[in-house]
Amino acid sequence: MFEHINTAMTGSKSPQITTPPSSGNRLIKIVWRMLEFGWVYRLFRAFAADDSFTNHLIEDWYRVEPSTRVLDLGCGTGDTLQLLPTFASYEGHDINPDYIRLCRERFGERGNFIQTDLSSDQFGAAGQFDLALLVGVLHHLDDEACLHLLRNARRALRPGGRLVTLDGVFHSGQRPLSRFVVSLDRGRHVRREENYLALVGQIFPKIRHEVCEGRIRIPYSHILIEAVCDDAPAI
Repeated sequence: MFEHINTAMTGSKSPQITTPPSSGNRLIKIVWRMLEFGWVYRLFRAFAADDSFTNHLIEDWYRVEPSTRVLDLGCGTGDTLQLLPTFASYEGHDINPDYIRLCRERFGERGNFIQTDLSSDQFGAAGQFDLALLVGVLHHLDDEACLHLLRNARRALRPGGRLVTLDGVFHSGQRPLSRFVVSLDRGRHVRREENYLALVGQIFPKIRHEVCEGRIRIPYSHILIEAVCDDAPAI
């Protein structure tokens, strides 16, 4: 089992996950370290990806138009850009220098890639972007860092712009194997469904969401959230 994960956003707790035996713990830490290398991360993403889920993201959630300016926060190795139309205006940020180097090698001038600590730095000019993406980011950050990032994302969006997040989640009715695999995630802040909604809802009052079970090639549960930036000044 793994370390306890708890969030106080709504007063409820994520499932308790205790510390694993030392041998299992060492193996998992080795896997986490390997995923820090861009080429390993890309191989894992390629193995786990499912075409139907990818199409669902592109068509029903990202909805990129010719005029859409995309801000990808936590862009990883640039896999999201590979899915977007070539006409998309794109800026990607990530803290991992190996990921950013790989993005620049893969895409050249098709996108602007910047090494950024999303938990503390600001990014982009205010009101510059139509779509901000946080794909697999929030479950790596504690509540305070998430709120800082969400405020900065809102600041970067134009009025009417959208934020889309995708993260691992604990939820009611979750399959036991999916719950276990989610608990192994290297992100140490996987939350319950209602805790994600409460967190994003503090910054973006207009949100919708979907919980997806078993939509990739490994047993896993995701939560998708879309938040719309209203005309009010950023918090």
